[in-house]
Amino acid sequence: MSQDQTHEYRGYRLVAKPAENGAKCWAWRDGVPVHKLTGCDVPDAIQMARKEIDSALGVAAREGEAGDKAYTRALEAILPELSTGQLKMLQAHYRAPEHIMTATELAKAAGYSNYSGANLQYGNLGKALHEHHPVDLPVRRNGTLIYTCALADSPDLAPTATEDDSHWRWRMLPSLAFALRALGLVEQ
Repeated sequence: MSQDQTHEYRGYRLVAKPAENGAKCWAWRDGVPVHKLTGCDVPDAIQMARKEIDSALGVAAREGEAGDKAYTRALEAILPELSTGQLKMLQAHYRAPEHIMTATELAKAAGYSNYSGANLQYGNLGKALHEHHPVDLPVRRNGTLIYTCALADSPDLAPTATEDDSHWRWRMLPSLAFALRALGLVEQ
């Protein structure tokens, strides 16, 4: 029998396990079970719990005027924590044609030796931003959120060259571009 899976999410501890006819996930807050959700499997139950928490917290949209202001506040809040490489990636991404870059191009802009460093740092940046401005994010098969999607989406919805992450094209979200301009981090 498989073990419980435990994840932290927006101040909640999610505990999921297989159950008869699917899986169950409990969302605990301050030692008290607040939500109990059912899914077809453990990752689905975790995703259902995240959606329930997001709904209870009033998770905002990524785009539009409200998204622009929220992204500006969130970016301003995390600005002191950004590494030089993360800031360089944001600025290069903004300056790229149509705000589109691959992970390899982002790595080069930040001075990382390969795309793995860029993926890690951009994902960490997306997670930090997401903690200040929660938005609906896609979930991997293993139940983890794809935090880079708090910063960008993919215009292709598929890798451009191979299944290799280095060739995935990321398009910066318009609300993030707005925030960079509003905070004077890029030239208009």
